Amino acid sequence: MRKRGKPRSPSTKLRLVSESMALKGDALRTWCKEHGVNVDELLSWRDLALSGIEESTGAQSGVSRSDLETQVEGLEKEIRRKNDALAETTALLVLQKKTKKLFDEEK
Repeated sequence: MRKRGKPRSPSTKLRLVSESMALKGDALRTWCKEHGVNVDELLSWRDLALSGIEESTGAQSGVSRSDLETQVEGLEKEIRRKNDALAETTALLVLQKKTKKLFDEEK
């Protein structure tokens, strides 16, 4: 039996989670005691593993890489367009201020 609190590798954690998946209640507590694992720690590892699986499958639900690349290209094009519009607006504001200052000086 191993000491508690000693760091475990991800592969060891995965193996322990896998071996204990079908266990519940007293059987789980007994199994954890035999393997030197804290029940709360093991359940935390289970939750993390399951949430990681859900995230990885949810992120790719029916969307191909080429679709994502097309979407990225479209977004980059939109950003360039908006940057150009912002630069033009900034230039117009500068010209407007200079024009106003020029006409105010003439009066």
